[in-house]
Amino acid sequence: MLERNTDKDWKRYGSEDPYYGVVSDEKYRKENLTPEAVREFFRTGEEHADYVMGQIRRHQAPDFAPRRILDFGCGVGRCAIPFARHGESVLGLDVSEAMIEEARRNAETLGVGNATFAVSDNTLSAAQGPFDLIHSFIVFQHIPARKGEELVRRLIGLLSEDGVAVLHFLYHSELSRVQAALRWLRKRVAPLHWAANIAYGKPWRFPLMEKNAYSLNRLFLLLRRAGCGETMVRFEGLGTMHGAVLFFRKKPDRIPYNESEGNQAD
Repeated sequence: MLERNTDKDWKRYGSEDPYYGVVSDEKYRKENLTPEAVREFFRTGEEHADYVMGQIRRHQAPDFAPRRILDFGCGVGRCAIPFARHGESVLGLDVSEAMIEEARRNAETLGVGNATFAVSDNTLSAAQGPFDLIHSFIVFQHIPARKGEELVRRLIGLLSEDGVAVLHFLYHSELSRVQAALRWLRKRVAPLHWAANIAYGKPWRFPLMEKNAYSLNRLFLLLRRAGCGETMVRFEGLGTMHGAVLFFRKKPDRIPYNESEGNQAD
């Protein structure tokens, strides 16, 4: 059985079909992409950035005004470029060199001068903290959970004291046992995946877009141990895939009347 490299897969998406790799809608496929579709693509990013900032200001920090923003898994800049309106500078990270180049072109085309982009790695070496806002949306589901948890720890290390992170995770899939088994096999047996691609009318070597679920229990414990609190959850997803967006601050939570050692959960 062959283990697949998700970073390698994502680099292929960036080279072969970057907009569809970010948002899996047929209108964003390379052969269907029009100027109108590109404008719609970035409009959804603007709506998302406005939503994120609105939720933070409504529920966590009314006067939140981040200076430095990091968008992890930025793709071609769908959210990173709109976030530039909300801060002094934005850094977008992605493992795909092709997507980073496209994001740079998009920022230049849209006249955004305070967004920079860099290729990411497992240690996030291209990012020099601290950042007041760290964001990632529909990214971690494409990364195996244990690797993703380590990246979350590193992102928290880049977050400023009292800064806010907004990270999205898939946490539950309602696939049948047969569907789950077939997807598991497609991730590990390359010829089976190639045959499925042909059956679905895709190029036979087109990479599988992984949908990895994370344990919210493990994520909450990770945040607690990293000194992050004021955690807010917003659920999203339709059909069989269920996701959650975690909003949290680098600021410990403690219930004031539960201070005795015997009452502490950990």
